[in-house]
Amino acid sequence: MIYLSTYLTPHTVTFGDIGLLRSVFRACMGRNVQLLFIAGPAGAEGTTGGCDDDATAASGAQTGKGIIARAANDLCRYYASRDGIQAKVLRVPYLYTASPALTDPFLMPLFEACSGGSVALQGAADAPFPLLCAEELAVLVHRIFDSWDANFEMLDVADAFGHPRPMA
Repeated sequence: MIYLSTYLTPHTVTFGDIGLLRSVFRACMGRNVQLLFIAGPAGAEGTTGGCDDDATAASGAQTGKGIIARAANDLCRYYASRDGIQAKVLRVPYLYTASPALTDPFLMPLFEACSGGSVALQGAADAPFPLLCAEELAVLVHRIFDSWDANFEMLDVADAFGHPRPMA
């Protein structure tokens, strides 16, 4: 089973994600289920959890979104240890499109704005700006299930290229 967090795109506003995740785990109790929870970068350890302004990000302060995202990760760990549910958390960069082959990806309005002038992005100038397309995520998920074991794991998709945040 794959459960997608609602925090897979920047600036997501949602309510009830943890409650829904809890109900999924409760439905899995007593069943032979492999559950992969795919979370966005807001829940990664050592992050500021999606800070929307430079001052907050620079201070290292946590935000409500980051706290909630980390709580969802902890909930997965709790049910995996308490009820023996086979669960893993995969923390990925934000998703930007379904496929790089699409003619109208999620970031197309940004590219069009850049070609006609300048744009301003929120966040610290030196903050990472990792992105992943859903097609790449699907390949990774397939590999995770192919090599699944019963141990709980927190898996991170690293920004292997060390991309800096694009400047306006």
